Amino acid sequence: NVIQVETISASSQSYRYRINNHGESVFTNALLLSDSNRPNTSNWKAEELTAFIAMSVRGFLRMDLYNALTEFLTRAQGSFGLQMHCSLEDGVVTLASKGQPMSISCDPKLPICLFASEAGAVAVSIDESGNWLPLRLDLDSKGEVVRVG
Repeated sequence: NVIQVETISASSQSYRYRINNHGESVFTNALLLSDSNRPNTSNWKAEELTAFIAMSVRGFLRMDLYNALTEFLTRAQGSFGLQMHCSLEDGVVTLASKGQPMSISCDPKLPICLFASEAGAVAVSIDESGNWLPLRLDLDSKGEVVRVG
């Protein structure tokens, strides 16, 4: 066993996992292979490599856009207005804001959702009568993630 996973409680989707020494060795060797698609980890400190492996496994176990984007924002430096889509979560968009605005407008009665990094971009009429989408959310630019769908 490389990774041991146990459910914390039957009613939650919370897991505890442990990577044994063999698993860490497998990951390390895979990362150190010279391949243009892999990061050069030969100069990483042991704790950086261990943290990278733990994040990779956690991302694999959780497999959802919201958690991935939340984790990304906690480590990201700079300002971002992001949107993420994935074929595994059809009809879902996950949006994040850190250091810049991000707005979302939608109508629960219509299959339409607008999102943009400029607040004015979602304040547009959507029909010939000049109606706007009735619901609007402006994400906190200090760092916020929202899942729509």
